[in-house]
Amino acid sequence: MDTFPYESWEEAGQAARDLGEGYFTFGPGGNTATIILTIVGFVVMAVTVFGGMYLENRNLDAHVKRIKDEGMI
Repeated sequence: MDTFPYESWEEAGQAARDLGEGYFTFGPGGNTATIILTIVGFVVMAVTVFGGMYLENRNLDAHVKRIKDEGMI
């Protein structure tokens, strides 16, 4: 079953540019959905990066404390 409504990818891109329709990939760049998804992507990325740094810092602090308690430093 072929559900692609256009004859080619070029036709789909042209319909997106001229008519503002088509698959989301070819949608106009300034629409609300693109802006919302971009903001959500940046927020998820920032939470992941800072969460990873926090976790690593906590683990390193625990290792330093353990080493100091064992008298290795």
